[in-house]
Amino acid sequence: MLKCNKSPREKASVLQNVSKTCAAQTIAKYRESGEVNDRRRNNRPKATSPRDDRDLARLAEQNRNASVPVLRTRLQDRCCKKVSVMAVSRLLRTQGLHSYIAVRKLLQTAVFRTNRRIWCRQKRN
Repeated sequence: MLKCNKSPREKASVLQNVSKTCAAQTIAKYRESGEVNDRRRNNRPKATSPRDDRDLARLAEQNRNASVPVLRTRLQDRCCKKVSVMAVSRLLRTQGLHSYIAVRKLLQTAVFRTNRRIWCRQKRN
């Protein structure tokens, strides 16, 4: 089909549900590289090394109640690299460390609510 003297539009009309742009790009890709597979893409380099990932997991296990921004600053102090909060959160999830919310909450009795309301009014003023 590549060797026949037809325009990409005519070639696309032979193949159903293919646009002329797709046909033209596929032909150009085949002529350039001899393949129609996707080219290998370069990925962005990781912000942390596997050793930094292990250090982060160790920090998180030692400080169970530490927030992600706190863990991030401690990691940056250790490895001297800039790491975003989302990257740290993602790394913790890949290490199997997830955040959980307690199933049982404290009961709010009437006495508790009135004491809380009084405390709030005192703090507000």
